[in-house]
Amino acid sequence: MFDTIGIRYLHPLPKPFLVTWDTFNNKTNSYSHKFNFEGHVVNAVYHAYGYNNQTPLLNFYTSLPKLIHTCNHTMITEAELPRAFRKLNYFLASILEFTDFEPVEKARLIRLDACRNFHVGNDLNNYLHVAKSVDVSRRKKRIYATGVQHVSDHHKINIYGKYKQCRHIEAKDIFRVENQLCDPKLIEIELGKRYPTLLDLNNTLAKRLINSALHDLTLDECGSYNLSRLEGLLIIGLGNGAKARNIIHYVRDKNTLDPENLKTMYSRQTKNTYEKILRELHLSSIAIDEERKLPPLKIV
Repeated sequence: MFDTIGIRYLHPLPKPFLVTWDTFNNKTNSYSHKFNFEGHVVNAVYHAYGYNNQTPLLNFYTSLPKLIHTCNHTMITEAELPRAFRKLNYFLASILEFTDFEPVEKARLIRLDACRNFHVGNDLNNYLHVAKSVDVSRRKKRIYATGVQHVSDHHKINIYGKYKQCRHIEAKDIFRVENQLCDPKLIEIELGKRYPTLLDLNNTLAKRLINSALHDLTLDECGSYNLSRLEGLLIIGLGNGAKARNIIHYVRDKNTLDPENLKTMYSRQTKNTYEKILRELHLSSIAIDEERKLPPLKIV
């Protein structure tokens, strides 16, 4: 549903209070601090001179599912949102010792990450390959070891294998899709209203944002991807299905990605190991030629 959110207050902070904060940025005249709150982090950023160099801005960022589940590979539900908001209000009242703040539900929403976990089993790397192969108009593509980002100003679509990111066994087959809105004006446009707040979050909004990301990456109409008899021959030769699939994905990436992107995904040692296995099994010249269609991903 949703993960990280950011909220903003127009509120001054006393200088003695800011002495304990971690970082001061001279360029932006801002302070930042990470608060440990009931086992997880709430990030705070304070701009002493925000709007027109006069009004101070106080921003808070935190993960809603971590407030409830202490992890973000378990998604928060719409019914759990009020409980998460109560915890944030408790944080403001007790940790920061402020009593004159409006409830977090009334603060302006300045960041919103919609997310969805798709349990895709052994097709995880195949979906990742589709997401890495797509070029989205007016977006930069950043490929990394666990997934891919499609980025424009103040907007990111993150696609990755959740297990590689968090190492929780419950996330083993999760294909994670995140649509990140990182600008208040963009959030206003997406939500169709001025001054959106946490009270505007619901399942309908989350579904729309995730389906939009899936559509941008063609994952809602997944075409065929190549498998071939190479996988079967590798499994026979190695006796290890997981390793065979890793080599299949390496061969596919090698055939479709440019060398620079390939370097970000595979170390020299890994590439040399895979190439050596292919040579020793006399499979270097075997083509990837069969096709299979991936089930489309869409929230209905």
